[in-house]
Amino acid sequence: MTNSDSTRPVIKSAKSLLPQESYPQVSADSKIVSFKKAGARKKLVGKRTAKELPENKDLDWTGLESARRDSKDLEESEDSDREPEELSAALDSMAAHLNRAGKFQLLSREEEAELGGQVQFALKSLKAAAPESAQAKYWSGQLTKARNRMVEANLRLVISAAKSWNKSPVAFEDLVQEGNIALIKAVEKFDPALGNRFSTYAMPAIHGAFRRFIDNNGRLVRIPVNKCERLRVLAGIEAAMAQDLHRTPRVEELAHAIGKERKEVLDLIEMRKPLVSLYQPLVAGTGSVIGETLEDEGAWSPDVVTPTTLLQERLAVMLPDLNPRQQSVMRLLCGFEGGELASEEAVVELLGLSLNQVRAIKQQAMHNLREQLHELQNAA
Repeated sequence: MTNSDSTRPVIKSAKSLLPQESYPQVSADSKIVSFKKAGARKKLVGKRTAKELPENKDLDWTGLESARRDSKDLEESEDSDREPEELSAALDSMAAHLNRAGKFQLLSREEEAELGGQVQFALKSLKAAAPESAQAKYWSGQLTKARNRMVEANLRLVISAAKSWNKSPVAFEDLVQEGNIALIKAVEKFDPALGNRFSTYAMPAIHGAFRRFIDNNGRLVRIPVNKCERLRVLAGIEAAMAQDLHRTPRVEELAHAIGKERKEVLDLIEMRKPLVSLYQPLVAGTGSVIGETLEDEGAWSPDVVTPTTLLQERLAVMLPDLNPRQQSVMRLLCGFEGGELASEEAVVELLGLSLNQVRAIKQQAMHNLREQLHELQNAA
């Protein structure tokens, strides 16, 4: 052995780090048969047809082509408001990911245990090694290699899990992305010594990532995660009570069932009402939005604005013939000051007059204006 060989870190087999009970005894004949089956499976995966995809006892991958079609239909339904270029790019990237995921061979139980042990051993060795040292770089490379192998072999696991959330309000490719992140974290935490398959361990983590992502991004107005959990509890209890009572449960019954105050239950019911954005297109691909069809309750109606404007134009011609006090009162009452019609009480406060004086001035001004109007009509 040379000096270089002696300084190189010793690589222990991950299988030697695990208890022997976790590995079933396999005879030589059965190994040969399993290798033949693995070779045949690899050829079938290369063809990537719906009938020839490999079988797995834990997961059914025969629907990979169906998953691709479902994902395309899902994108078309959920992203109808996207720009055509953006939608085309999203579909192309998703199709490329589905095709890439179908090319990787699935792992057997023994291969999962071997790679899982390598990941755990590399993580421990990387923590023990000095930063930026040769050993740290070496174990970082070994960790990346083993982790990537497990992640690539289980990409279809994420796609299969995301299909069960196809009615969620978020895009399918976003769910797949969050599931892939959860998959990487699950690979680093997977302990093969427990004897579980990796799919059994990773599936709860992937669905949990989906749920958190939908809670944070699935609503127009974000609701805190703890409120989302209470909404799920309330929905489950409400469905169970409706089935038992054969009617919709009342708010008081729901509050008693979940142990909350009536006001808190009403707040939860108000939170789960669907919201619609005012900027949502009326028809996909058009520039018109929902907000353009709604009435502005704070704006003046044209039926009111038009007669008022005409009246003010006529009064503006006749007001100079009144005395200054009458002009001041009528300008306030007719909305010349500030654009709003002032009441008699407001005129009293603004001009410092009594209510009777304001009414008398108004009555005299209206009499003078009627006379001017009659004169204009007679002259016409």
